[in-house]
Amino acid sequence: MKIRPVLFGYFFNGTRYVPVKDEAAAVSEIFNLYRAGETMKCIADHLNNIGIPYSDSKPLWDKSMVLHILDEKRYIGDNEYEPIITVETFKEVSDLRVAKSGQREEETEEIKWLKKHTYCSQCGNPVKRITHWRKHDKWICTKGCKTEISVTYDVLSSLIIEKINAVILNPGVLRYDSENKTFSPSLDVTRISRENERMSEQPNLNFGAIKSVILNGASVRYECCELDKSKEYTEALIEFFENQQPLEALNAELLKKAVKRIEIGADGRLTIQYINDINI
Repeated sequence: MKIRPVLFGYFFNGTRYVPVKDEAAAVSEIFNLYRAGETMKCIADHLNNIGIPYSDSKPLWDKSMVLHILDEKRYIGDNEYEPIITVETFKEVSDLRVAKSGQREEETEEIKWLKKHTYCSQCGNPVKRITHWRKHDKWICTKGCKTEISVTYDVLSSLIIEKINAVILNPGVLRYDSENKTFSPSLDVTRISRENERMSEQPNLNFGAIKSVILNGASVRYECCELDKSKEYTEALIEFFENQQPLEALNAELLKKAVKRIEIGADGRLTIQYINDINI
């Protein structure tokens, strides 16, 4: 956009800038049309239709020129410029532009928690929250599969609330299956066990060698055993949820105390992993 040497709506009378009647009327109309809900492009088209030139060298308006007018605080007046619009009008338009621009409000504790604990269910990598507009969020897998889930915060929080409320109504779902196993022999364990059996069957035992195999086998078996601390949390977690009332809004403190991570898939399906490693 080419900037005029003198601000649109004014001329310099030798001591200060004073309004030009037709141009000042156009400035007022720009602010009033924007307050009424017109877009910058529509306002530019209107000015072109009624034949108000932006400048001699560039008579036709575009939306960047309209934006320049709406941004210009000197229209409310100062030591050099006489006022064309009121302070109230300028503030109203400024507030309206902030609302339309999608400028983000300060993030809540709930949003901060979700940004750190939400993952892609396709590849397990973190999901990043992108906000283009106040009412439009996009949660994007930052690595791997590049899964994109277009969902607002309100929809995401509603899905989480629904699942957590189901647990509040039936905390027993957090208990482990009694047949859950914590030991599954690996290929190394099986190989060393067979080697141990083979050496034990030899007529002339080499106690040094078999001792080494036994100790190695014990080490490998230990590595195969999962230290399942999650069961320690289960009863305390159940008691915690038994004392909760169904949620009406997402609660950051509950998330911090009870939830380890959230996973969301490309189809919008959501899984919550609790601190005892149960996925629901």
